[in-house]
Amino acid sequence: MSKIRLLLIVVLAIIALILIGLQQTETQWNKTSQQQDKGTLPNYQSDQMITLAYEPTGQLGYQLVADNVNHFAELKETMFTHPVMTIYDENITPLWLISADTAKLTNNRQLYLMGHVEVNNLSTTSELQKITTTDAFIDLITKNIQSDSQVDLYATQLHSSGNGLQGNLEKKSAEIIGNTLTIYTPVQP
Repeated sequence: MSKIRLLLIVVLAIIALILIGLQQTETQWNKTSQQQDKGTLPNYQSDQMITLAYEPTGQLGYQLVADNVNHFAELKETMFTHPVMTIYDENITPLWLISADTAKLTNNRQLYLMGHVEVNNLSTTSELQKITTTDAFIDLITKNIQSDSQVDLYATQLHSSGNGLQGNLEKKSAEIIGNTLTIYTPVQP
């Protein structure tokens, strides 16, 4: 009797899993239909894309590499999966390497970074080395950076953490806004 009961339980579990799968598929289908109705499906998509952006002077401003790119013409924005951005100075020397889980770039060159944001300084002459946070915003015209999330800032002889950040990538400066904790490590003789 217990084998029949066990077989019945297994069959019911499989039926339940199939029904759950069908429900999920229907939910995804409804979401896709709603997006199509709103016109929010991407106008183009690409995998493994490299984008080069030039300044009005003709110099390379930044390079953006991403696993996946979706451009939405109606929304005037582009979404990136696993973006890695290199920002260059006027001599086309790489200054910053910026990565995140996802990013959104608007038509007016505003970059919103989301999830595991890391901003690494590639210059050997700056004290500021790295910034990590969960969300950040970069104005690609002014090079201003800001975040309202928990931020960790690493410099040559210190580590600071706090709530929020504002700074400028071109000037290689950053300021933690609130609840700052700094640990200073003096240079060993």
